[in-house]
Amino acid sequence: MRTTHLIVIVFFAKFTSACAVQPKALRSNPDSSFTRKASVDLHEPPHGEEADLRQLKVEKRSAGDEKSDHGDNLNSVNVAGETSQQNPKQRNIDTNSGISDPWEGFNRKTHSINSVLDKYIVRPVGVAYDAVTPDPVQHSVTRFFGNLRGPSTVVNQLLQGKPLKAGRSVSRFVVNTTVGIGGLFDPASSLGLSREDADLGQTFASWGWRDSRYIVLPLLGPTTLRDATSMFGEQKLSPTSYVSDTALKTGLQFIQITNNRARLLATDEIRKQSLDDYIFVRDAWEQRRNHQLSKD
Repeated sequence: MRTTHLIVIVFFAKFTSACAVQPKALRSNPDSSFTRKASVDLHEPPHGEEADLRQLKVEKRSAGDEKSDHGDNLNSVNVAGETSQQNPKQRNIDTNSGISDPWEGFNRKTHSINSVLDKYIVRPVGVAYDAVTPDPVQHSVTRFFGNLRGPSTVVNQLLQGKPLKAGRSVSRFVVNTTVGIGGLFDPASSLGLSREDADLGQTFASWGWRDSRYIVLPLLGPTTLRDATSMFGEQKLSPTSYVSDTALKTGLQFIQITNNRARLLATDEIRKQSLDDYIFVRDAWEQRRNHQLSKD
């Protein structure tokens, strides 16, 4: 029973992680104000992004009291000052996605189920957490879980034939784990050891498995066959998988899920403006993943 409980928790963690999407139209202008504010990396904000996220929350909370479809006071996000003036069709992304999606019928049904679960379970918890948790605490939690990805990053960088980057990642992990108190703080960045993530899906891509079919998994959300295959290996590389205390492991995973969802609240309004949420998420996920795979 405990094993089943843990599997469900891990699924929800992957589900919220997979929801980190960014509109295709905005990726063409990486310097736009929305890209800086609403492109949310679930593990750790890039250097300087914390201030942008705080500013986005201020704008979101002070712009008015318009009710969202979820029943929350979530105000529209200004997309480079133009979203509110565009035709709704202009706010939807290109439906001619380059990703292979032969199982669209199944994927759409699963996407709908995941959206309902998010609306009534995951998101409300994230909203409550965001309301009572100060931004500095949320950022520290994000850095903590981002730091836990250090071992996985090192292993995958070595598998990709990048020993120098792996060495820097080892140094970063050691500095932040010790001086940064388990990764709650990021002194490594001030020493020039910036964060560079690497995962098993990227490793498979570097070995030649570049193109893969798109699939939306129950609870897990959007992914590809390649990345879905890598999930089990990634779990084995996570330090939390070796925590023997079931209550502690479950608590850590719950905190990670909640913190991840809270950081995505800023993008909810953008998704609601899309004419087809499935296509929006699929294309945005593809854009984000291709960007990750294109990194040296």
